[in-house]
Amino acid sequence: MSIVKGLSTGAVVIAIPLLALLGQCCAGTIEVSLPDTCAAPGDTIWLPIFTTDVTDSGVYGYNLTVHFDTAFAEVDTITSDGTISEPWGGGNLVWNVAEGDDSLRIAAAGIQPLTGEGMLVRIGFRIRATSPTDSSTMLSMPEAVLRDMPGKPPTITHPGWLTVPCTAGIGVPEAEEKPLEINWLDPASIRWHLDAGTEAAGHLKIYDPMGRLVAEVGPTASSTSATYVWHGETEDGGKAAAGVYFFHVKAGRRFWGGKVGILR
Repeated sequence: MSIVKGLSTGAVVIAIPLLALLGQCCAGTIEVSLPDTCAAPGDTIWLPIFTTDVTDSGVYGYNLTVHFDTAFAEVDTITSDGTISEPWGGGNLVWNVAEGDDSLRIAAAGIQPLTGEGMLVRIGFRIRATSPTDSSTMLSMPEAVLRDMPGKPPTITHPGWLTVPCTAGIGVPEAEEKPLEINWLDPASIRWHLDAGTEAAGHLKIYDPMGRLVAEVGPTASSTSATYVWHGETEDGGKAAAGVYFFHVKAGRRFWGGKVGILR
């Protein structure tokens, strides 16, 4: 996989303004989201679908629909390996893309309810060699139905943006608001700041492409802000290897997710 091309070395910095909201929720709502990501033409990338905590929600299955631009990418495979759905087994996961369609449909179920939060499932996308360059496309999720025994927990979905190729800024096209401004430098460092008024700032969680939790960083809070800093260390105090990582954080009724890279 080509992770970063034509990028300077130094530190990875993520600045997220308070107004850059990807969604709002209410009590008892489960949020399902796609992160922003980037790739070069010809790459094959793993793209996770994240969920907030489903413990005690009685989720025994899910049906997801992801819309993508077939001019940019095609689906290679889907897997639950390394996700909270893994205990159900890969044989209980089915997916389909109709020929000529831009909708990916994913379904899975198990005999025990899901627990925890993090990656729900992972999509293997093959970026077309002929994909439009210097442009972005939205990966939307018009449907996310989480099934439980008595009913359906309320669910909110958040789209992600695919940018081709990777640049110093990953986000939506210039004409629209960019929720994320990312600089790729070495050694890796994420600095993320929430303005005053942010409520219940959760932990910033970093995952590798296989769905393994690499690090979990709590906020440094003050009366006016909450700040997260990650310098590329792992949970056991070691250094994370060079490569690509996904981050996921929920603060109050706001959610952010995206992708960063480490250059060593």
